[in-house]
Amino acid sequence: MDKETLNNIAIQSFKESLENKAEYGNNGFQFQGLVEYEAHNKTITELLDVYLIIGGYEPMVRLDIYEKGRKITVDKFHFDFNPRYDNMTFEFVEKEKQLVITGKNSPKLGRYQVKIKEI
Repeated sequence: MDKETLNNIAIQSFKESLENKAEYGNNGFQFQGLVEYEAHNKTITELLDVYLIIGGYEPMVRLDIYEKGRKITVDKFHFDFNPRYDNMTFEFVEKEKQLVITGKNSPKLGRYQVKIKEI
C-alpha cells in the first residue's frame, strides 16, 4: 500500500475508536482532544477541539478551527494535517487510542510530532 492509503487507514481507525464524537458538517466529526505537540525540542500539551474531515475529496485532521487554544496557536504550529502530503506520516496507536502525526522538513517547525487522544 502507498503512504497516502496507510495514512487514511490510520485516520479511519482513529475515528472508529472515538466514543464521544459529534457530527461536524456533512463529512466530519468533532471531539475534545488532548493534543501533545512536540517541536523545537519542546513538548506542549493542551485540550483542543479536534476535527476529522473524512469524506469528500481531501480527508484532513484539523485542530482548533476557532482558535481557542492558549498555548498551541496557529501562528506557532500547524493546525491542518493532510494524509496526501509526503512529509507527514499518520499512525493509529491502538493500545493508547491515539493518533500520532509525524512531520518532517517543515519550514515552520522542522521535524515535529503531534499526538491526539480523545478525552
